[in-house]
Amino acid sequence: MKGIETRVQIEASPRTVYKAITDPANFPRFVPGVERAEVLAEGLDGVGTLVDLTTRGSRHLEAVVTSEARNHFFALQDARGTVLEWELKRTPSGTLAIQRILGEFDEVLAARLQAEAREKLYRFKGTIESR
Repeated sequence: MKGIETRVQIEASPRTVYKAITDPANFPRFVPGVERAEVLAEGLDGVGTLVDLTTRGSRHLEAVVTSEARNHFFALQDARGTVLEWELKRTPSGTLAIQRILGEFDEVLAARLQAEAREKLYRFKGTIESR
């Protein structure tokens, strides 16, 4: 399993960042290849929540929230086995957000995913900081 990691400093509290990353309406803003996300079934305290991801080309892919630690950690695994993790760490100027994409992908796809993740994440950072 390969891992792609992107880090960004966000000038907002971990609580604010956590609320933004756990809102499925925001998934398209930071998940590479995702254009839309819709909750299909709510899980207990978030874990087990089933989400339909609409990907490029209007394909549908189910994903489930596998782990959550309020204001600190969030993980989502899609039907292909790819995992998106967020780890949040409080810093003097806000939050260090660490996004990891873990999955089976070749070097070319890994490079494309990393570039798209970085681009989306920095745009998402701007959205959070402008609130």
